[in-house]
Amino acid sequence: MNFVNNIVSSHKKLMKIVLIFIFISLFLAFFVFTKLDNSLIISNVKNMAEYLSNNNLNFIFNHFISISLIITLSLTIVGLIFIPIYLFYEVICILYSFYIFVLAFSIKGFIYALFFNLITKGFYIFFLLIIIRKIKNIVVTIYKYHNKENIDVKYSLIKNIKAIIVSIILIIISDIFIYFIGTTILLKLTFIL
Repeated sequence: MNFVNNIVSSHKKLMKIVLIFIFISLFLAFFVFTKLDNSLIISNVKNMAEYLSNNNLNFIFNHFISISLIITLSLTIVGLIFIPIYLFYEVICILYSFYIFVLAFSIKGFIYALFFNLITKGFYIFFLLIIIRKIKNIVVTIYKYHNKENIDVKYSLIKNIKAIIVSIILIIISDIFIYFIGTTILLKLTFIL
């Protein structure tokens, strides 16, 4: 029980930040989405089955660029600005997909959007948060080393870098899964619509 309390207490600050991003995104998303002309997007979403039968969803290049930028910029001051903005962008994209599916198909669209976002964004966001956390750990380790604190820098860096590499590999595997199998699953789930 003490182990669970330690995990929860160590993640409270991160959870608060994530919840703040979600609430700000909800507010901004609602404001922006109601002002946009969504007719073209809704017509494209209504043809989802046709699109998925002719095309595979491919996020490999986008995720590679995003992760590369996050890792590179995390070593600079720009990363402090870019990472929260990118997370904010991902939350807004997820919310917008829910909004569009609900406009196009009402409650059936909401159910489909759950599956759509779980398959296309779920693993990516989960492992992206792990990468960001490990980058934060690396920066903190370097900061502590710079301030002459007694820590095992080599062990900490290797452990965090390994976790980042494993997360990147799992994101690539997830993207390959989406390309070959996820598209088929989403196509089969269009019966919900």
